[in-house]
Amino acid sequence: MILGITSSQLAAQVLAHLETQNGSALLSRLKSPQFRTRAADMYLQQKYPNVDGIVRNNARNVILSTLDTSTPPSNTKTTTTDSPDSSATPEQNATAMKEAGNVAFAAHDYQAALDLYNQALTFNYPPMLPILHANVAACALATQDYAAAVSAAQSCLALEPENLKALYRLASAQQQMGLVESALTSLTRGLELDDGLYSDKIKKKSIKAIRKAREELLNTLEEKQIESYSFSDEGKPKVKVYVSLEGVGMLPSDDVQVEWGRISMNLIVRGYKGKNLRMYAAELWSSINPEKCKLRIKPNMIVLTLHKAQNDGMRPWEKLRR
Repeated sequence: MILGITSSQLAAQVLAHLETQNGSALLSRLKSPQFRTRAADMYLQQKYPNVDGIVRNNARNVILSTLDTSTPPSNTKTTTTDSPDSSATPEQNATAMKEAGNVAFAAHDYQAALDLYNQALTFNYPPMLPILHANVAACALATQDYAAAVSAAQSCLALEPENLKALYRLASAQQQMGLVESALTSLTRGLELDDGLYSDKIKKKSIKAIRKAREELLNTLEEKQIESYSFSDEGKPKVKVYVSLEGVGMLPSDDVQVEWGRISMNLIVRGYKGKNLRMYAAELWSSINPEKCKLRIKPNMIVLTLHKAQNDGMRPWEKLRR
């Protein structure tokens, strides 16, 4: 916390900033009757996070009151949030519209935010295009226009394939549209971008949200029993089970698991073509040694190696199950 600063002193600093060219974008937002309070709060929280909240609130009131009773600074132009400055560069206009859209979004006026982000896109400032498309997707999700959210997220990913927010929003919209398999694919793409310990704080937060969303989606999927498989036993200590599943090797390894018991086996494949698959044998033909059994995932097949228990005499198995 910054000690000793008063609300009047803080307001004076902000008002002095508004007199500069760099303050023109903020001044434009503060002139918007609909979003001015939120814009002031956001600016003070971002620029003065260590100042006491009461001091910031009082400073905000002083700033807005001063603007209501004074003429605009001579070296800045008063523009509405939806009126671009013809003398400004594309970057400046796009930035002003984006920031105004952020204020509208924070105020839960998603349609206004959507209009502002779309207007920012018209300035075609390349470095800002991915985030603007991602923001449009967020607005479309909030207004339940899921097709538009998919389109905007895909536009962002075309420019920035590793944008985690766009992948998350794309998956959210796809799930709402009933495109479960596509949503799982989008979320899986996000998990593949996890750098583990090397990820920064923001990326870790996004990965955590994607992982949670994917887990929740997997838990809602229909479960289907695996009926088709083959096995081989030539009198050796091992029995092999082959389950053909096209493209199964593309799944994250954690989505294919098997639980071994002394006389049982439970294979689980999660998220395969929009379903959870299970192959459960409550009573195998004979007992096995769970500690020696293995799972191997190939591109189009799962191979299970079951080790027979020594006390079973290594007799050949006639079938997989009793």
